[in-house]
Amino acid sequence: MSEKGEVDLTGAKQNTGVWLVKVPKYLSQQWAKAAGRGDVGKLRISKKGNQGKGEVSFTLNEDLTVIEG
Repeated sequence: MSEKGEVDLTGAKQNTGVWLVKVPKYLSQQWAKAAGRGDVGKLRISKKGNQGKGEVSFTLNEDLTVIEG
């Protein structure tokens, strides 16, 4: 990332989709604590059955789970 809030996608594969999601404020604050190229968590996309809807879940990296008040 070049600056906070900006992402350089020039090296991204052209046929790969990009998702834009709105996250709660507390989650964005935790993401801001992540190292520049570190993992913020894992995104899991799965399908249940042949006709089932896709299910998307996100698990925050344990290093970022401490919320300071």
